[in-house]
Amino acid sequence: MIYRMAFEKYIITGKKSNDEPISFTVRGNEYVLQLSEKDLKEIVLSVLANVKKLMHLELNKNSLTEIDLSPLTDLTNLNALILSNNQLAAIDLTNLQNCNKLTLLHLTNNNIRELDLSPLQNFPNLETLSIGGNPLTKIDLSPLTACTKLQNLYLDNCQIESIDLTPLSGLTNLQTLHLSGNRLTKVDLSPLSSLTKLQYFFLSGNQLTEVDLSPLASWTNLERLELNKNSLKKLDLSPLAHCKNLRMLILENNQLSELDLSPLKENKKITTVTLTNNKLKQIDVTPMLNWPEFLLLKVDEKVVPLITSVDFPKKKKLPKGLQNYYKKLKHITKA
Repeated sequence: MIYRMAFEKYIITGKKSNDEPISFTVRGNEYVLQLSEKDLKEIVLSVLANVKKLMHLELNKNSLTEIDLSPLTDLTNLNALILSNNQLAAIDLTNLQNCNKLTLLHLTNNNIRELDLSPLQNFPNLETLSIGGNPLTKIDLSPLTACTKLQNLYLDNCQIESIDLTPLSGLTNLQTLHLSGNRLTKVDLSPLSSLTKLQYFFLSGNQLTEVDLSPLASWTNLERLELNKNSLKKLDLSPLAHCKNLRMLILENNQLSELDLSPLKENKKITTVTLTNNKLKQIDVTPMLNWPEFLLLKVDEKVVPLITSVDFPKKKKLPKGLQNYYKKLKHITKA
């Protein structure tokens, strides 16, 4: 199906079998063109070259295998371009270099194997970049150094084998970093120590056997950390003692044979800890007694939860996340 669009007074009409018109919608001051879920296999955007007020272009969930973005070159008011969930094998972003008001770029779930991000050096207002779900084995993030307003970066479910995170060191507005579902066997997080606004960090579904969390000590806004579905054999949680806003710690499906939770004793906002499918035989849950908002602990049936304290707490004194384990708790009295 092909849309050859004709423009007149902010109305775009497309020729379909039933001549159904396609028109702009207006959201506040935004002129929006949505052509999502139209089963498009091809689209011609040349008529948009003169639509100077276009701010939001959405073409996701179609069957596009290629797209020419050159008609968008002079659309300097464009702030959102969504091309996710198509079958694009490649995309040339150079035609967007003049679109310096772009705040959102979604290229998720296509078939892109190589992606040059260098045009993004001209996007100082970019807030969200989503390129996950593409068969990328490598990605050069250096152009992102200019995207100082970036808040959300999604690089998940690709096939990335190694990554240099150094270009992200100056992106101090970053709040979400998604690196899950890749093929990383090691990762240096030290360039990220300056990202004090980071709230959500995902490294699950890689091939990591170890990871140094020291750089996370400065992430005082961190709320969710996912390291599940790796091959971690040991993990030092002491850097997380400074992450007082931490709520969710997801560590299931690793190779951990022991884990010391004591550094997290004062992390009183923790609600969830998942540890299933590791090699743990026992786990000292005493620090959890100090977590008033704790709701969920997931451990394997065979794991013995230990309480190391002078007095064994009554069930009703336990946080909700431990109450289901009350009968299994093993009390080790402190001297």
